[in-house]
Amino acid sequence: MNLETDASAFHARLEMLIGPEKPFAWAKRVGIPSGTFARIWKEKTIPTGDHLNRIADVTGVSLDWLLRGHGSMTIDIKNKSKDSQELPLDKDVPSENEYQSGSINNNSTTDARLMGRLVEKILLVYKEMGIGIAIHQATERAVKEHDRIILNSSDPDDRLTQVGEVTASLRQELRSLASSSESSKRRA
Repeated sequence: MNLETDASAFHARLEMLIGPEKPFAWAKRVGIPSGTFARIWKEKTIPTGDHLNRIADVTGVSLDWLLRGHGSMTIDIKNKSKDSQELPLDKDVPSENEYQSGSINNNSTTDARLMGRLVEKILLVYKEMGIGIAIHQATERAVKEHDRIILNSSDPDDRLTQVGEVTASLRQELRSLASSSESSKRRA
């Protein structure tokens, strides 16, 4: 899978979200600056984590669907009881027991803020280390980390703290890969 194919598929999903509305009017309603949206729309680029989060929040689509076309297009919150307290989507996380019992579909709960932060930080670490990574690869890694963090913590602030731990671990992993490849080059 290449980045160009991923960007084309992303833009097909974006066009679906915009529908008959004028693209720049839609972007304004969603809260994406016109200059930023011009790059996204005309150059067919994939938006940054913050803009992806904004699109997901305003339209109610899952980030996994928006970025990769995987899973359900929308976040399923229909099965809540009328007595349950309505929480913002990024704080509506089932307990670990619900995940383990299989009563909750793992793909239907996304902490959009956490997901955006993970994608952003993963891309940043790779850039700092001078290593290239495609957005879909960063997103795939972010999804795995997101799911692990959600299973281990229901506190939104604690989740964001864990992003720093993921970032530190990734830096260490990339440094160790770089040093092992350098030492193998020296031996040759």
